Amino acid sequence: MAQSPTYSKKGFGQQFRRKSEIKEPGVYLIACEGTRDEPRYIQEFVKEMRVRAKVFIAEREAGDYGSNPRQVYDILKVNMEKPTFSTRKESVHGWIMVDRDNDRMEELKEVKEQCDDTGVSIAYSSPCIELWFLLHYTDLSSLNIDDPEKLLISKRMKAYLKDNHFDPAKGFLEILPLTNEAIDRAREIDDPDVDFPEDFCTRVYKLVQELLEFD
Repeated sequence: MAQSPTYSKKGFGQQFRRKSEIKEPGVYLIACEGTRDEPRYIQEFVKEMRVRAKVFIAEREAGDYGSNPRQVYDILKVNMEKPTFSTRKESVHGWIMVDRDNDRMEELKEVKEQCDDTGVSIAYSSPCIELWFLLHYTDLSSLNIDDPEKLLISKRMKAYLKDNHFDPAKGFLEILPLTNEAIDRAREIDDPDVDFPEDFCTRVYKLVQELLEFD
């Protein structure tokens, strides 16, 4: 199994030894949903890592509690086309962060086609990004629950995380030093041959790996 970037026990902002394969890393533009976990996590991450990144938030409409990949992609596309970024010589790396929503899988597949055409990557999580947070603490085989499949329901995953390991409302500095472990665990459960697995999956690790390699 490939190893994640190593780190020392110094301050988190200096601990990762990043060896970028990107010659002109430019800037990262990352779009995500809501006002809580996804944007707060990635904002804290790029701040601590001192990565040149802009985070854009696609606000959910009132009463909409599901994932809205179209809205997330659109806000990223609008910002990528702004002269501030579109006319730069340096590379612009676009990412969207979305969770599984069975009612919008067709929409997500359509968005993926547009992402492929425009060079945008997708950090997809099933059932939700809280799986990524959970993997900082444990692998799925060590869960303290009789039937892990129950956690494929987002609200149960969120409750399990909060009750057993970590409350995202308190911020994310606590989990950042555990990033390498989370990357390894997320990679182990990923099936790269499936675009959007319905089983446990979080490809946030791919975005995080790129950011760790960012010089």
